[in-house]
Amino acid sequence: MSPIFTAGAMLPSHLIILKYWSCNAATATATATATTTTTTTTTTTTTTTTTTSTTTTTTTTSTTTTTQLLLLLLLLLLLLLLLLLVLLLLVLLLPPPPPPPPPRLLLLLLLLLPLLLLLLPLLLLLLLLVLLPLLLLLLLLLLLLLLLLLLLLLLLLLLLLLQLLLLLLLLLLLLLLLLLLLLLLLHHHHHHSQ
Repeated sequence: MSPIFTAGAMLPSHLIILKYWSCNAATATATATATTTTTTTTTTTTTTTTTTSTTTTTTTTSTTTTTQLLLLLLLLLLLLLLLLLVLLLLVLLLPPPPPPPPPRLLLLLLLLLPLLLLLLPLLLLLLLLVLLPLLLLLLLLLLLLLLLLLLLLLLLLLLLLLQLLLLLLLLLLLLLLLLLLLLLLLHHHHHHSQ
């Protein structure tokens, strides 16, 4: 017989039941803790797998977008090259435009150049004949203006001279008046003395 039962032979029945219940509770708690540790490890493994899957999806989407952009750029370059080739073909195949005809004025001038060279001396003479009287008239007008200016200057000088003469006359009159006063005073003084 085991020691629990031997000890239980001497203990009452309700104490034996409590002993068994305490032993069973300790084993139950041990098993419960073991199960919880296993569940936490499984959850961590699942989270790591989900993060790796999201990173792989982002890398795949980025690579697809970059490849699409590169394809679009290549298509644009091909279109530009095709346009350039078409323009070059059009330039090569189309006939060159005809040269523009020379203007009529130039032709007339080329025809009239010898005549103008012949008529140049005559034109110069005519200009001189027309301009010479005008120049003479201008010179005469200038001379008249100069004469008028000289006359004005002379008039101004004459006015100045007249003013000076008037001043001199006034001074002489004043002197005469003073002399008369002196004479009157002397005469009066001589009369009183007699």
